[in-house]
Amino acid sequence: MNDAADQHVRRFNDILESFDLTQTVNKATHRNGNTLDLVIMRCDCPPADCVVQPPNIISDHGLVTCRFSSASLANKLYSHSIRPWKRLDRSAFTASLRSSALCNDVSVLQQMSVDELFDVYDNTMRQIVDQHVPARTVRTRHRRLSPWFDGECRASRRRSRLLERRYRRTLRADDRLAWIRHVRAMHALYEQKQAQYWSDRIAANSGNSKKLWRSMSSVLSRDRSGIQASPDLTADKLAKFFHRESCSITRRHRQLTTAVVHPL
Repeated sequence: MNDAADQHVRRFNDILESFDLTQTVNKATHRNGNTLDLVIMRCDCPPADCVVQPPNIISDHGLVTCRFSSASLANKLYSHSIRPWKRLDRSAFTASLRSSALCNDVSVLQQMSVDELFDVYDNTMRQIVDQHVPARTVRTRHRRLSPWFDGECRASRRRSRLLERRYRRTLRADDRLAWIRHVRAMHALYEQKQAQYWSDRIAANSGNSKKLWRSMSSVLSRDRSGIQASPDLTADKLAKFFHRESCSITRRHRQLTTAVVHPL
């Protein structure tokens, strides 16, 4: 592997690249000065360091030691805020909105600037929403992507949960049997969908092994490159855009408040 001009080395490197793999040992591992012992990894999981011990200590090969970053296999928990929008009482929300500062005295609002109007709207709406649908913090577990999970799988899962709730409410033997049968059928459906998805994906990319392995890595959440920000969008351009929009709204507001209506 230390002779980059060798045709077999080039062929071997091409095979590694086609499967999105890399060889991390870059020093001689044999006493004759050749690299014979290899450490092959995925391109997105390189070792933190790779050390080759001198040969002729135990054998004519040197000991190769690598240190890798520890990877947690458990799914991470994330905290975020949610609101029970389905429980919103529309009549009570409408009554609170009509009795708020946004609808009480319009003449007071006409004397405010655009910034003041925005603050009044934002504060009022936040207070009303917090009153009727208060936010609460929940913790969810980030799970791996399942691209084969389609509408049929979601419908089967909803049916399983419905049968489970029915059994826990009635505690009847026939309801329990119906729930167990559907759970078994649901898992069989999952296995069928997963196998069919991967078979179609492999068949579609069978002519390009590099594209196949890269697509698999992206599906398995191995792509760590992330979304690149647009180089054309900067903080200064964004600030100028909002400044222009604010000036335009202020100008139109002044024209409306100072306009004179002539009788016909």
